[in-house]
Amino acid sequence: MYIKELQKIGLGDKEANVYIASLELGPDTAQNIAKKAGVGRPSTYVQIESLKKKGLMSQFEKDGKTFFVCESPDRLRSLTTGLEDELIDRKSTIEKIVPMLNDLSRISEDAMTRVRLFDNEEALRGLHQDYLSANNGEMLSISSVEISGSDTKSKIIYTNEEAYKRGSNNATKLTQTKLANLKDGGFSSTINIFDDKVEILSYNPKLVGIVINNKQIANSFKSLFSELWGSSLEDSK
Repeated sequence: MYIKELQKIGLGDKEANVYIASLELGPDTAQNIAKKAGVGRPSTYVQIESLKKKGLMSQFEKDGKTFFVCESPDRLRSLTTGLEDELIDRKSTIEKIVPMLNDLSRISEDAMTRVRLFDNEEALRGLHQDYLSANNGEMLSISSVEISGSDTKSKIIYTNEEAYKRGSNNATKLTQTKLANLKDGGFSSTINIFDDKVEILSYNPKLVGIVINNKQIANSFKSLFSELWGSSLEDSK
């Protein structure tokens, strides 16, 4: 119980078992803690020392014996303090170096034209962040699934009524949505057009993303989008 949750905040498997055992036993010897945790006694001492360093356990002497006891579970909150500081520091460093690295870049526009394939969720989350932070005009999308709203002006053409209804209900004030005059099932992907990029997402049998970074191709897709937007059936805003 709670082992997985404790592992998520940084405790090891044995460390979490020893912590829970000690918490349930109250002040007790390492031998009894080891028995309840199902961890060997030598390893239990190692885990106790680790927990003590984290401020989660302490020890005291009584009648010539050493007893170990868990501190209040409220102490677990202290484990995130260092992580929060580290994340803030990383973000600050990234914000400082990205503009400088962009200034150092001497890649020609032709060299920047490329096609990339992404087939893992982490990379695709990064692509979605690119989409949300697009800074050259409005963002354009054609999609068979609901798209999260953004703080940037955007237009979304949905290709099925269910996604259109959900997307329209959750759209921000900066987002316009329409329903395309297409047969249901005829389009089952998402196309995002932003800056000089075209992003194509396919959902079956697994999530795959393709990004084309080319100004001319992006402009061609924008023209096609404009034609489809003009012939679409409904406008939510």
